[in-house]
Amino acid sequence: LGLIGWQGIVPCKTRKMSDTMVTMVTTQLLSLKEVFGRLDPSKVAELLSPEVVTLGQSIVDDVVPMQWMSSIPQSVFVELPTQTKRLLEHMNTQFLSDFTIAMQGNIESLFNVRDCVIDQMMMDRSKLGILFRKCGQKELDFLTNSGLWFGFFVGDYTNDCGAVLG
Repeated sequence: LGLIGWQGIVPCKTRKMSDTMVTMVTTQLLSLKEVFGRLDPSKVAELLSPEVVTLGQSIVDDVVPMQWMSSIPQSVFVELPTQTKRLLEHMNTQFLSDFTIAMQGNIESLFNVRDCVIDQMMMDRSKLGILFRKCGQKELDFLTNSGLWFGFFVGDYTNDCGAVLG
């Protein structure tokens, strides 16, 4: 039946249902600031710091037009004294830690969880249907079965009334 029958309610109401879900989660269960506040800045820095070198090289490769020139920053870094490398790595880790702390203080202005969830649900409306089924399969089965029996008895009653009156 698609968008005509009851099965179409979830896809048609994806935006409203997603908005309601986000509102309930962020007002009654947890806050974005609380979740990001739980992150350990030094652990985040430790996990991200190896990626900075790879990301930096990738940016240089994209920006520098000639292939031989893009290898210069990497070769320069390799030739640096060990103490200088350690200092750069420390500065990198310190920056990432401070950046995480700054994000924790301003996360609500940097990340809109409502828009993120709604956009993802709207891009693939089946996600909400899957969530709906996982959370309420027993209730959906009850509605289906009770509707079947209710319809049977109402139809039988109507048929009996028609036979008696008709």
